[in-house]
Amino acid sequence: MFPNKEDYISRHVILDKKTYEHDLKDFSFTFIELPKFKKKRVEELNNITEKWCYFFKHAKETTLDGYNKIIGEDLIIKRAYEALDQFNWSEDELITYEQELKRIWDNKAVEDYKLERAKAEGKAEGIKLGEAKGKAEGKAEGIKLGEAKGKAEGKAEGKAEGKAEGKAEGKAEGKAEGKAEAKKDFAIKLLKSELSVETIAEYTDLSIQEVLNLKNSVK
Repeated sequence: MFPNKEDYISRHVILDKKTYEHDLKDFSFTFIELPKFKKKRVEELNNITEKWCYFFKHAKETTLDGYNKIIGEDLIIKRAYEALDQFNWSEDELITYEQELKRIWDNKAVEDYKLERAKAEGKAEGIKLGEAKGKAEGKAEGIKLGEAKGKAEGKAEGKAEGKAEGKAEGKAEGKAEGKAEAKKDFAIKLLKSELSVETIAEYTDLSIQEVLNLKNSVK
């Protein structure tokens, strides 16, 4: 095809005829000229391109051992070899092969179904366990929050009650003190009228000793 080219592979791109600009970068053409491919032994092949060229050029004369060396880990070349090999099979061999292939695919489908079902069941079980764990954690958290709220409310109520009680007690004490002072003031006024200590004590509900103390304090 390209007699002036020595290499068995040539790659061509599209350029603008006038400016030679490479505008169509996504388009290219690769040609392989098998007559120029000179490697004749499997051991000489270094890459996948050389393996394919060898496969196309020497397919008829390559032995099974040679094919195994070419295929290696490459499943695509293996499929190409199997497809080529099938052209030499008898009708009975083809039927047997297809039946075996169907059996393999059926088994694979069953295994895939079992795997997917197990995954689905495991997922459902995981969701249930997660929900149960979430509820338990939520309940525990709720109890903690409830206890904290109860403590805060109890503390606030206790503080309010204590404040109210203290206020009431203070008021009562203040009232009592005020009443006692009023009695003393009244007793002092009566002392100035020269009433007896006993009479003043009776009028003011003070003790005789308290009246005497007041009498001594105003002298």
